[in-house]
Amino acid sequence: MHVNQITGILLWGAHNMRKRFFILIAIIILLIFVAGGVLYYATKKQREKEVEKIVPVLQIKQISEEEVISPVTDRANNVIWYFNSDGHLFEVKSTGLSEASIPILPGKSLRTVLWPNEGSDFITISGDLEIQKSYYDSKLKVYINLPKNIRYLSWLPDNKRIIYIWEATDKSSSLAMANADGSGFKTITPVFWPDLVIKPDPDGKTALIYRSNIVGDTNKIYSVNLETGQITTLVDQGKNISAKWIAADKFLYSTDTSIYLYDLTKKQITNLNLNTSLDQLVADSSGKLIYANVSGLFKKIDLTTNTSEIYFDPGKRIETKIMLLVGNTVYFVDKSNNRLYSISK
Repeated sequence: MHVNQITGILLWGAHNMRKRFFILIAIIILLIFVAGGVLYYATKKQREKEVEKIVPVLQIKQISEEEVISPVTDRANNVIWYFNSDGHLFEVKSTGLSEASIPILPGKSLRTVLWPNEGSDFITISGDLEIQKSYYDSKLKVYINLPKNIRYLSWLPDNKRIIYIWEATDKSSSLAMANADGSGFKTITPVFWPDLVIKPDPDGKTALIYRSNIVGDTNKIYSVNLETGQITTLVDQGKNISAKWIAADKFLYSTDTSIYLYDLTKKQITNLNLNTSLDQLVADSSGKLIYANVSGLFKKIDLTTNTSEIYFDPGKRIETKIMLLVGNTVYFVDKSNNRLYSISK
């Protein structure tokens, strides 16, 4: 065989060997990537399973099978009380639901119940065409009708007295307080409007007042000294809808676009940029954290830093009308059916 032919054959063989070598290397690299991907996926799934074991997923649980009226938190005993439409009182514990034994409000259609911070007494608002306010004395187990001149009313934090707007027969109005059964009447100061909402502070020294029937684009929020009757304007701008105390020196108030925090000590207003209503949020006992339903997402907001995080995503939009907090469990009333639910593990 000619020398050139032999040389060509050798060169061809060497080229093919190099080609097979590179193909082999490429296959090995591909197998390494595939094995690494499978290992990463398996490890990720294992980590997710471990996290699920450590942090149980929150879910919605239905508490009541019927409509609820004025549910309230009893933080001292970690329970919730509510009435049904027939006037029966129920207690919600972690162990389940039970009915309390109290007299049924006679011959009235129950609309709302006003609860004190503590104690077993309460005030009912009932009736269809004619509204009747009644005080329930838990010791005597009787309902005592309050005068029809009483308009908006609220419990004072001593849980014994009430504060209210009294509309006289001549249509003049005044802010007054009395014992819960209406006795011991005392006028605090005359007021201009009979439709004022009253929100006493946690100390019972002052109260926020604002109109429930908003006229125009501005609805001011005032503070009234319950000893002297002096009225001071706190918020003089905006179409303010409602207010809620979260501490002795702080309250939240809402407009039609956002929620604001008012710090009385600092004389400072902070826009929390929450497009929701006060009915759709609840504060913890420290007044530093709030849980809010914002456009269907349940958020947890730290008021000390004004930061928020998603607490729970229900996967669908839920409109809430009342939110409550018992321990670390959030409860709410679904606006679509007026039933009570919890967000729990």
